Amino acid sequence: MAKNTALIQSQVATLKNLENQMGQLAIELHNRPQATSPSDMEHPRNIGKEHCKAVALQCGRTLEPKEVEVEDEPAKRKENQPAIEIPTP
Repeated sequence: MAKNTALIQSQVATLKNLENQMGQLAIELHNRPQATSPSDMEHPRNIGKEHCKAVALQCGRTLEPKEVEVEDEPAKRKENQPAIEIPTP
């Protein structure tokens, strides 16, 4: 009898967990823009973090992202700023 009660309580907890997850999925799907594909959805754990994106074609090829050269702008900004002297009393 005690085993059955423990099993039922475990199943009730599992069902409540599933209900919560289904509710979260429904909210995410409702808030998602209509004209996007499912692959465009961001995973909540990845918000604010950098991650790799790759495109797989039907033929099996994978497109790699193009590398973009970024100029060192902070160094240029330091060179263009005039030196300011602050008098001390």
